[in-house]
Amino acid sequence: MSGGVIAAETKQPLLQFSWFKSLPYAKRLWLMAGFAAAGLAIQAYTLVPWYGLPLLLATVVLGWVVGFDNRLDRRGLKVDSAWEDVPYERVRELEELHDRMHRWDVSPFDLSNGLGLFTFLLLAGATVFLAMEGDDHGGEQVALIVAVDVVLLLGSQWLSGMRTLFTQPDLMIKVDHFRKALGYVKSEAEALGVLRAQLLMSGKGEERSPGDLKVSLQVTDAPEGFLGVQAQVVLNRVQGTPFPYLYAVVVARPGLNVNQIARELDGQLPKGVILESKRQDGVEIAIVRQQTTRTSGYHTKPAASGRILRKAFSIARETIARAGGSGGGELEIEVRPR
Repeated sequence: MSGGVIAAETKQPLLQFSWFKSLPYAKRLWLMAGFAAAGLAIQAYTLVPWYGLPLLLATVVLGWVVGFDNRLDRRGLKVDSAWEDVPYERVRELEELHDRMHRWDVSPFDLSNGLGLFTFLLLAGATVFLAMEGDDHGGEQVALIVAVDVVLLLGSQWLSGMRTLFTQPDLMIKVDHFRKALGYVKSEAEALGVLRAQLLMSGKGEERSPGDLKVSLQVTDAPEGFLGVQAQVVLNRVQGTPFPYLYAVVVARPGLNVNQIARELDGQLPKGVILESKRQDGVEIAIVRQQTTRTSGYHTKPAASGRILRKAFSIARETIARAGGSGGGELEIEVRPR
């Protein structure tokens, strides 16, 4: 069974209800519609608002929302310390979940946003107007029904509380930057291997949530000792504004001479991109990043990040071509640029 970053539901909103929490979402909607229709029909037939009130109250109880479930479904994840290995497609699901949460947060039935305030004032004015019109034309019962139903069915939505979300804005900046940067090198990545992602998890149990992201390329039929390509985005803040800075590393054991190969390719670098070589934890690491000065270079735009990834992939291709064979290892190393 395959898991997902989004909890396993069949395209249904990830809403959390106060009452009858185990009731399936589709059945809940049908019951709410049925109770509301029956209650309104009884009121229309009897012209007595209180006769249909219990059914309308049941509608409100079934629809009382308390939150949005954004917990991760951790089935199928490979756990390595705090980092959890997932297919890169799960990162797209994380972005989709973030978008759906914000669409839910902007609601006409929540006073914490402009749309909700406008809707509240509009319906309040319409209720007063209809009640006064009904009273002026002898329709006191109709006016009372309208007032009661509006207060119960719509007013209760505002009483259920302000909608607030727990989000990770820094993480989503990185997710968005990776999506755009990888768009420039999709064909190169697919030709070399399979994209994977590592999510840095925090918290305990079901409260665990991702706070950081790395992307790696698992090279198909890599030679023994070739550990892969990895990219990471760090955020540099200027006056509180975060700017993404992407760098990529190619990691291999000493016998594959990845640092020597990187130095040989140094003259073919795109403008503004530099190469650095180092040894760490018994492996050679070629770092590809954007050149920085004291005052510039700390923001890599998606196109520049795409060029950095492309150069890292070219180093990987050359290393593999010279070594041949198969049987690469797993990339488990933390690298930071100087």
